[in-house]
Amino acid sequence: VAAHATLILSEAPFNLLMTLALHCLVRAGTAARRNWSMLAGFALACAALTRPIAVYLWMPLGLVLASRWGPRGTKSLLLFVLAATVPTGLWCARNAALHGSFSFTSISGVNFLFYEAAAVKSVAEAIPVAQAVDELARDFKREHPDPILNPFEESRLRRAAARGYLLAHPTAAMRAHAASAVKLLAGPGIDLIAEELEPGRPMPGSDLPRGEVRAGGTRALLRERPGLWALLVFTLGSLALGYAAAACGAWRLWRGPSRFGASLILTTAAYLLALSIGGWAYYRFRVPLWLVLCLLASGAAPSPPDRTSS
Repeated sequence: VAAHATLILSEAPFNLLMTLALHCLVRAGTAARRNWSMLAGFALACAALTRPIAVYLWMPLGLVLASRWGPRGTKSLLLFVLAATVPTGLWCARNAALHGSFSFTSISGVNFLFYEAAAVKSVAEAIPVAQAVDELARDFKREHPDPILNPFEESRLRRAAARGYLLAHPTAAMRAHAASAVKLLAGPGIDLIAEELEPGRPMPGSDLPRGEVRAGGTRALLRERPGLWALLVFTLGSLALGYAAAACGAWRLWRGPSRFGASLILTTAAYLLALSIGGWAYYRFRVPLWLVLCLLASGAAPSPPDRTSS
């Protein structure tokens, strides 16, 4: 998280809007207050317009609200859903008017072909990811030599090409996803810090294939720059402490009177984790996930004393 704090990225406003949405849902509470639920949906829609990863987050959160609010909260639930989907729907309508495709974003084609399929190709053929990207790009250009003017049509064709490769290599896809999950959650990311400390210096281990949890790149970096060992220990210790506190907080919240809030935060954490794992997995995607874990970890703090009882 510290490595990305100096970069101008979309995570900062996204985190603000996502936390605001969760705050409003908790304030709506079990009474299903309509104003708070509508504001929560609008904040969630703004979060999706900031980072498309949240465009479907209203669905699992809506299931949590429906199970908690019951029939009496139907109007509040409807307001939440409308506020969360109308702004994104208007953006899809804008894309349909300009490009003829009622889609939210055209970035999915790039993600699936040059990240997901490239990671799987790197695992299946034991080649560096950069080489896999180049080969996939050449294959796509050979199959579609004519210019594709519509970005959404190009995205559709890229998704189709990626889908064909993924279906042909299911075992490699599972290995790549498992490795990306471990690296996303436990990867120290000291290469980012090293790059900030010494910009332009070649990074060892960049030619290693993905899909293997062997920390080859980290070991190569530490052999070349042993001064980073202290940073590695600090980062891994911080991660372990954060996950332990989040687990403890989630347990205390779930067993206490705050189960409703805990269910909302846990659902958001599971959603972000599921959509962040893949060939596109990167330390950057841990930034919003880490914030949600901090919300859970706050439940591990001791409750303030009840002053009225004394």
